[in-house]
Amino acid sequence: MTILTDYVPISYAGNNVTNSFAITFDYQESSQIVANTEVVATGVITPLVYGTDFTITPTVNSPASFGTLTLLLGALPSGTNILITRVT
Repeated sequence: MTILTDYVPISYAGNNVTNSFAITFDYQESSQIVANTEVVATGVITPLVYGTDFTITPTVNSPASFGTLTLLLGALPSGTNILITRVT
């Protein structure tokens, strides 16, 4: 199902402590969330894999609502951003 609400992709800066990040736009299924990391100094972007690199809570939102992305491999390092987007 297509979500009609507009959204703005999210970017958070790593701080060597935080591994959970608010998803502040509506989504209905975890498969709609795409996450990448970006090394600030080089601009290198690395795609993250759902279930391997991160999880989404809740995995299903009905109706569409907000959630949380949690990194499975620990805190996001300083000098790295996480970019969270939605595909519908």
